[in-house]
Amino acid sequence: MKVRHLLFGMGATILLAAGCTIEHRPPPPAVIPPPSADVYNFRHQLPYGILGKQVGTQIVIQGEYDYEAKSPNMFWVNAIDQIRRGAALPIEVRGVQLHKGIHYKLEGYEAGEFSGDPTWLHSDKQPFQYKSFFVVTKMIEPKTIP
Repeated sequence: MKVRHLLFGMGATILLAAGCTIEHRPPPPAVIPPPSADVYNFRHQLPYGILGKQVGTQIVIQGEYDYEAKSPNMFWVNAIDQIRRGAALPIEVRGVQLHKGIHYKLEGYEAGEFSGDPTWLHSDKQPFQYKSFFVVTKMIEPKTIP
């Protein structure tokens, strides 16, 4: 009886003997969950925020206040650093009181915080999560609020 060993990639061996085919494959690699962010590393390299820049970077945003939103001072960003967006992006604005029906141009930076309750403490409330917000350092437009 003639037995042939055929070697294939990934360590698979197929034995052919008298019309029989036996296939041996190594076990699949272990499923490794993606690494979570280590906040200790944020001191050395800041993460990117929802506005597409590293948090803390000076940015000029344009848009309008969403007075119907449940969150306070929710702002719809339609331009970031003079570049228009295809769809407006919502972010909470801090450091200035916004008013209905006014287009704003604001200078500042994106920041964030962890808020909410851990599920082990209160599973029926807002879950513990990261929340982005924009801190206004200067109101460029309008110069004054009517």
